[in-house]
Amino acid sequence: MLPFPVVPSLRTLSCPVIAFCLTVLLPSCTIDFDAPFAETWWAAPGNDASSDVTIDGPVDASSERYDAPAEDASDAPASPCEDGERNGRETDVDCGGGECPACLVRRHCVTEEDCESAPCVDGVCCESDCSGLCLACSAVKTGQPDGTCAFVSVGSDPDQECSGGYGCRQGMCESCQDGMQNGDETWVDCGGACAPCSEICTNGVDDDGNGLTDCEDPLCGSYACVPEAPDGWDGPAWLHVGTDDPFCEGSRLVLDGGVGAPSFSAADCSNCFCSEATGATCPLPTVELFDSTNCSGAPYSTQVQQAGTCTTVDDPVEFDSARVEPSGPQGGSCAASGGSPTLQDPTWGSRGVVCGADLAQSGAGCGGTSVCLAEPPSPYLGRFCFHRPGDVPCPNGSDARYVVFGGWADARGCSPCECSDPAGVCADGSVRVFGNAFCSLVSNTVPMDGACTQLSGGQFFTSIRFEDGGLPSGIQCTASGGEPMGTVSPTDPVTVCCPP
Repeated sequence: MLPFPVVPSLRTLSCPVIAFCLTVLLPSCTIDFDAPFAETWWAAPGNDASSDVTIDGPVDASSERYDAPAEDASDAPASPCEDGERNGRETDVDCGGGECPACLVRRHCVTEEDCESAPCVDGVCCESDCSGLCLACSAVKTGQPDGTCAFVSVGSDPDQECSGGYGCRQGMCESCQDGMQNGDETWVDCGGACAPCSEICTNGVDDDGNGLTDCEDPLCGSYACVPEAPDGWDGPAWLHVGTDDPFCEGSRLVLDGGVGAPSFSAADCSNCFCSEATGATCPLPTVELFDSTNCSGAPYSTQVQQAGTCTTVDDPVEFDSARVEPSGPQGGSCAASGGSPTLQDPTWGSRGVVCGADLAQSGAGCGGTSVCLAEPPSPYLGRFCFHRPGDVPCPNGSDARYVVFGGWADARGCSPCECSDPAGVCADGSVRVFGNAFCSLVSNTVPMDGACTQLSGGQFFTSIRFEDGGLPSGIQCTASGGEPMGTVSPTDPVTVCCPP
């Protein structure tokens, strides 16, 4: 039994004493208020309590009675290392602090002893010792889960490992030689703690501190203030006219065409041909009979009938010579072919390249809406230009004006091949002249070649017969056409105007 001070009444029993009994001495606590040391620091010396109060039995903290029996031991509070809370000396919930089990990775710690098998880094049990430059193990520093060793967030320096106002970047400190604008730099790797910057003409900053920005600064002599494009026009742009091949970044290329008329050669046409004639016929021949022996004088002419048919002479006399003139074919036609063109590609006498200015690299120091731009590089014209589709006048009469064509229309070709009517001589066959009316007595043969044939016998020739058919042979057509024709004309004009 433990003695405790006695007070005159239970109602005046000290709260610390009751709390001590309830929380520390449970499940049993016996208080004897008649103990010899009853007169304590809160009772006057020599005075005893008016009555004794004895609590013999376990004290139940949940009971309104001081002498109520305590609850069963199974209802007693859990161990502080198993209560699911961070309390006492614990560094994380139910672990660390030297009294509870060591903490696992990703739990909070103060010393190495607080972690089971991992080093304590940045107040966290870390997966590794994480000892490199710009490395950390807490989510606050890296943005990664606690306990993961990772690079600290870019641009930050939570552990003051870098100098000159720089932060960390991928395991190293930013610097004046990293090709990036960071720290207190006013431009890439210059200004601030780095070497002073020379004037950079496209950043809108007075880099060299002389009070002049970009195009205002004499150091930007190769830059110019360029106004915005007039209404209805595009630009500014660079223009090249010539035979060189200037560089233009693909996204900025406006037009790659030509200036002036394109150069070209005429079409090279293949020969025209005509097929053999079809459908042509020879007319029946006409026989001329003469009194003379050399086909002189006025002839007696008669046309023979179809081959093998006897034709009677209406005015029989004693003929001494005869002649049959050859004739040409009648009707028929030939099929034309050939005349195909071979073309050489046209070329521009002068190439025209329009390249949009790089407005992403523009600076300040100009009035109004003008921007500071680097002057066009060679071989572009040394001035800025504006462009508009079509062949139109410039908005300013003093502008240098060019028309750049985007393409051409090629109308070159060959004239159509044609064939004449079938031509030739119907010379196959002959005519026989007879001395009686029945084509059966004393005959002479007259060829169909226009030559004079003397007739023998000095007789009266009274009948004629056409022999051997006289079918056409060697009949052909004459080809024509297949001549070069047409021209190449420029198309898709774009007017480019370049102010002085």
